[in-house]
Amino acid sequence: MDRASTYLLATTPGHAVVTECHLTVEFENGPALHYRAEEHVARAFAAAAHAQRLAWVTIDHLVTPDLPPLPCARLWLP
Repeated sequence: MDRASTYLLATTPGHAVVTECHLTVEFENGPALHYRAEEHVARAFAAAAHAQRLAWVTIDHLVTPDLPPLPCARLWLP
């Protein structure tokens, strides 16, 4: 379960750093699922999925407005 990950950092002048990533979640038997989440949430989710050997999670910067948010993302907040 070793996949490369890249992250996007976007800044808005006068505002805090905004980070959002595209997650591709792949289970052993099933189609790939695509979500968006804040970078720290994406990293925490990917680490947990990897540690439990539940899914392969790839994180990249290909975020689009039509991507649904990661379900239950608040579970992965610090």
